[in-house]
Amino acid sequence: MTKTNIARRRSGHIINEKLSGDMKDRLLGAIDAVTLLIGKAEATGDPDFWRTKNSVLTGKLDAAKRQEERYKRELEEANKKIKTMEEELRKIRNKKESLESVKAIRTGNQTRIEVSSSPLTVDRPSAERSSVDVVKH
Repeated sequence: MTKTNIARRRSGHIINEKLSGDMKDRLLGAIDAVTLLIGKAEATGDPDFWRTKNSVLTGKLDAAKRQEERYKRELEEANKKIKTMEEELRKIRNKKESLESVKAIRTGNQTRIEVSSSPLTVDRPSAERSSVDVVKH
């Protein structure tokens, strides 16, 4: 072999080693990247995992809907009770006002009842007889 061929071979070999090393590094980096991406894809793209997660979340959603319906029914019942109590309170206030408009005035043997809205007759269950006067204002 000639000296030039030997020189070419040496320099080519050196160049080839350098290129081979660079290519090997790049190839190993690409293999690592692909392996990493495959791992991520398997973790996020696993159908069994997503089916399980979907069924768990669907169960939670159904439970939340049932609880919401229960709360709505309880709120409806509470609102009905409030309306009933407000009506009872209104009746009690009206009764109180009507009772406040009635005055009983006793003088000795007589009881005089004054009613501001309507006439009123009173029967006294006592043994003694007394007269009752009803006065309308």
